[in-house]
Amino acid sequence: MAFERRILLVDDNPQYRSAVTRNLTLQKYTVIEAEDSVEGMDKIQTDDPQVIITDLDMRTHDEGLHFIREVKQRYPQKPVIMISAVGSFDEGALARQYGATFVLSKSRIDAEIETLYQRLDRIYQILGRISALRERVEKVLNSGAAPDDVRAELDSMLRDDDLDAGLKSEVYELLDRLDRSQASPQGWMEVLDEKAVLQSIQNEIPEINNLDAETRTMLAVAESMQQSGSASSLSVARNVSFSYSFAVE
Repeated sequence: MAFERRILLVDDNPQYRSAVTRNLTLQKYTVIEAEDSVEGMDKIQTDDPQVIITDLDMRTHDEGLHFIREVKQRYPQKPVIMISAVGSFDEGALARQYGATFVLSKSRIDAEIETLYQRLDRIYQILGRISALRERVEKVLNSGAAPDDVRAELDSMLRDDDLDAGLKSEVYELLDRLDRSQASPQGWMEVLDEKAVLQSIQNEIPEINNLDAETRTMLAVAESMQQSGSASSLSVARNVSFSYSFAVE
């Protein structure tokens, strides 16, 4: 079933916002507008857009860069596109470093508007595919069916060049859920003393309290398996490493 394609547009120029909103609406997108990063963060919480487009120069010259970094820290699965009138090559590189999926110059927006539409369509194709895979993983976990087909498709997604780090982390998490359901003995997680295990490795990983709950659990699982001599799968080890690296980044 098709879902509403919501885009958040953050720009301090109301005329520009109006023009972009009109164009995107004609392409069947629902556009939510914000005039700066503060309002933008509020709109993410209240309207839950799937994709964010932001300007660079708003209340400060580089407000868009800080906004991208904050969005990707708090909502890593949300793709962000930066469109700027004044951004330099270095600022474009920084935007990508902070997690922007795509950077476009406002001066070339007319010439590259079709490229923007293509990028947005591709992003939504990926989001739809991940949503469908999430449902398939749930069915496999609930039914106990063989996970080979869905695992193969998840592995295929990881080789997609259009998959940014945030969406890649979601694919890894789905793979991890499949791997844990296959690799962990029945009831094994129920006897895991996660708090005690994490305390034992806190000196080696002092940032552990800053990680999200799922990443802490994965680290506890990996450490407990190592201490007990259990044979953990390569996939579990891979996903532990990725989850930790992504959370620290």
